[in-house]
Amino acid sequence: MAHLELFGSEPPPSIGTPSPHWQRAVDGQREMMCVLAPDGQLTAHNTAFAAIFGDDDVPSNLWRWSLMSDRARDTVLCDWEQSWAPYLLEECRLLSLRYRDHEAIRHLHADLAEDPRLRRLPRADAGLNGRTASLRHPERGTKRVRILVAESEGFRLLTFLVEPS
Repeated sequence: MAHLELFGSEPPPSIGTPSPHWQRAVDGQREMMCVLAPDGQLTAHNTAFAAIFGDDDVPSNLWRWSLMSDRARDTVLCDWEQSWAPYLLEECRLLSLRYRDHEAIRHLHADLAEDPRLRRLPRADAGLNGRTASLRHPERGTKRVRILVAESEGFRLLTFLVEPS
């Protein structure tokens, strides 16, 4: 209440230790799903999500992989500059505002600001939630997905729903 009274906003949620139950929650889903700390560190993911990466290892940080890896930019995330990157950047920008005291998020934000390819992208009006974009799946080919984002206990739950053809 004091934070709300002083600053006119709710305090950012604290980021605790990830629950060991996240893995059980995502394993029970058939859609591609993962759980991330606000700085993008992967906490849990299901096998459908891991399949996006084919023979490569699942990245430890989804924000860094999706915005800074050549494989994400050039192969997996179709039309990266228009359909993915601006919304991923906005998601990270919003997280950096919400968790401004979190050191790992400040480092991520600084690293993203230094990437010349990211600096020239247009700014999006929203983050990822509800967006549709295409991704190139190694087994299923190019698919259109709707991204749903939920938050609990400071962690983000991302679900990638494959749109009907």
